[in-house]
Amino acid sequence: MNKTKILLIFVITGIFSYYIISMFSGVRKSFSKKFVNEPIDYREVLKKDYPNLSYKYTLSMDSNFPISVYTYDKSKYALILFKRKAEGIKSLTESSFFYDKESKKDLVKFYTNFLSLNELNYLYGEKNNVHKLNIYIEGFKSEYIKNKTEERLYLSFPLENTFGMSYNDSSTMHLQCNPSTPNVKEFNELMIIKNNNFIYFVYLKPFSESMNENMILKKLVN
Repeated sequence: MNKTKILLIFVITGIFSYYIISMFSGVRKSFSKKFVNEPIDYREVLKKDYPNLSYKYTLSMDSNFPISVYTYDKSKYALILFKRKAEGIKSLTESSFFYDKESKKDLVKFYTNFLSLNELNYLYGEKNNVHKLNIYIEGFKSEYIKNKTEERLYLSFPLENTFGMSYNDSSTMHLQCNPSTPNVKEFNELMIIKNNNFIYFVYLKPFSESMNENMILKKLVN
């Protein structure tokens, strides 16, 4: 190999390394978390005087909507609450359900998890308004839907493989979840509330396997 080729390889390698380092430095800078006060409208979603429901913290990232984190029943369950701006969604009954697709995180996107629950992943960084909801539950059955109206959608389901939720026509999962114990059934819950120009999402997940369907969010959400 002559000197010209060696020099060319060094130049290309240097440019590539600089690009990779700059890209990840930009990601770290863009996605720096900060703690903020619990939003007032979030307080109105949950019954704050309900026994054993504890507020932990609220995270914000850049100009994205914040996400609040709670525990329930002496920290047996984790609960997250967040909202998105709705655009053109007239009714939550128009949400789409899928039962034959595994949900996976997008490896080039930035996700975060909460309270050491590595199986519950929330995607930051996307600011588009929501005009369509897609929900993926492997083995989905209609009886998992406990309430479905124009302004409220309530799901309680045995999570055996993966859960995912995406917005609009994107295949990227904006909320993704796996069981805390692999190959063990656990009941998870999701409540979606449409209020004015916003959609609020409340997701409940046990820290360990939960075999009984308790309809917990029915008690916790106003």
